[in-house]
Amino acid sequence: MMSVRMEEEDEMKRGNKHMKYQHSSLTTHYSLLCTRLSLRARGTAAVETALVMPLYALILFGMIYFGYATITRTRQTVAASGAAWLPGTQTDDDLTGEFWRYVGNALQDTTVETEEDIALDDVYYGNEIDTQLVAGIGSLGGSGAHTFDEERIAASLWTLALGEVTQRFDFVPGQGLVERMHVHYDDYAIYLNSNARGSTGFISTDESPVIGDEQRWIAESFDGFGTGRWIERRRVALAADYRPPFFRQVVRDPDAPPTNLATFVSGDYPEPDAETRIGVTFDLTGRGEATRLAADEVGGEDMVADVTDFLDTNLSEANELDAQIQSVFQRNPWIPQ
Repeated sequence: MMSVRMEEEDEMKRGNKHMKYQHSSLTTHYSLLCTRLSLRARGTAAVETALVMPLYALILFGMIYFGYATITRTRQTVAASGAAWLPGTQTDDDLTGEFWRYVGNALQDTTVETEEDIALDDVYYGNEIDTQLVAGIGSLGGSGAHTFDEERIAASLWTLALGEVTQRFDFVPGQGLVERMHVHYDDYAIYLNSNARGSTGFISTDESPVIGDEQRWIAESFDGFGTGRWIERRRVALAADYRPPFFRQVVRDPDAPPTNLATFVSGDYPEPDAETRIGVTFDLTGRGEATRLAADEVGGEDMVADVTDFLDTNLSEANELDAQIQSVFQRNPWIPQ
């Protein structure tokens, strides 16, 4: 029996060895199959990467360019307004250092050009504002040497003096439609129009606008006395551009030839002729450098004389009310207390 048992054990060992050999064969065969699939997958991934990676790069570069270009436009608007408000003339380097604080190549890829002008004359009259004159600009003989052109003042005052004119048509038997004109003098017209009831005005709307002494005095008053002007107009024109080295990969000329596969994969696109520089202008009408004169200061006498002629009345002498003011307050009224 012991011999039979040993033979059975030997048979089981031989069977296990055969099974192990078969299992090893299957495992080896499966490993070879896995290696072939891996090589195919790697080849497919390489081809897909070569095709898709340039597209990913285009999307990434496009997002970077769009972001920096948007920031450039925003900072450009702020820089133009800042240059108009700041005293003196701002240079390109001043604005770049103050409003563009990029790091690295982003600052090198940004171009800023600024131009700042200060106008003391009425450069806007007739350019951006209609003159309201049938004959056109200069028909009244105005001059642009003033802060507000004399012709602009004459046309504006004439319009205010005209008041409110209402036109209507009534049907009258036997006559048909009859035109009715109704003129209503508002506060401006009552003050300016010489035809209004109770008015002491100096403008007659029965005639065309004219430049008289009153219009000249008003123009000179807006100018200010002495050196400088009460009002000055500052205009800042600022052009900025963000053009990185990968600009040719995200911008394409409309008439450029179609892109082939080699250009797409390599990214070697031709440099486009597109101009992306954007200009922004900021206009500011602000306080000029004219000094304020008291009535008894040098130059103040001329101002008082002009006002006296304009109002056709006598004005009090300068500092005539000082004694009355001091008698009321009983102490120095010119110091805050």
